[in-house]
Amino acid sequence: MNNTIKTILSLALLTAFLLQLGSRTGSVYTVYQTADQTSNSTTLADSNDLKVWLNANEKFAYNLFVPFNLGGITSGYKFQLNMPSGVTFLIQEANVINPTSISLVAVRIDATVTVINGALATAGDHSLTIQGTVQNGSTAGYMTLQFGQNVQDLVNALTLKKGSNAILTRINN
Repeated sequence: MNNTIKTILSLALLTAFLLQLGSRTGSVYTVYQTADQTSNSTTLADSNDLKVWLNANEKFAYNLFVPFNLGGITSGYKFQLNMPSGVTFLIQEANVINPTSISLVAVRIDATVTVINGALATAGDHSLTIQGTVQNGSTAGYMTLQFGQNVQDLVNALTLKKGSNAILTRINN
């Protein structure tokens, strides 16, 4: 086999490996928002990309970094991590940061409150971080980031930004 064919085969194997990084790799999941996604509604919408399949009876620690933009201050924000039915344990902390005034806007540490919502005094770029632990029950399903406006504003959208990401690590008992 000549060097050109070896190089092509090596690149093909490397490409196949890299394409798998966005899915399950051993005990770690990674997902990435590939494009901006907008909402002008108070109805929570699923992120096109920030969703991870949880098998039955798995336990994970997770971290999400979610930059978002408010086109105006009227709408506010609303986020939720939608979990599979039958989750047996959930605890999480969520922080919303307003970089314009360099302030921490909201913190939630709760096992039952899954909707993170509020208003911000400034339009523009902000970020949400969520970290937590989830123990799935006997029903497999997706953990999905959902987002929307807290108060409907048809003119100024809430935009979930490209580059938002989630990393989940399986916890062994």
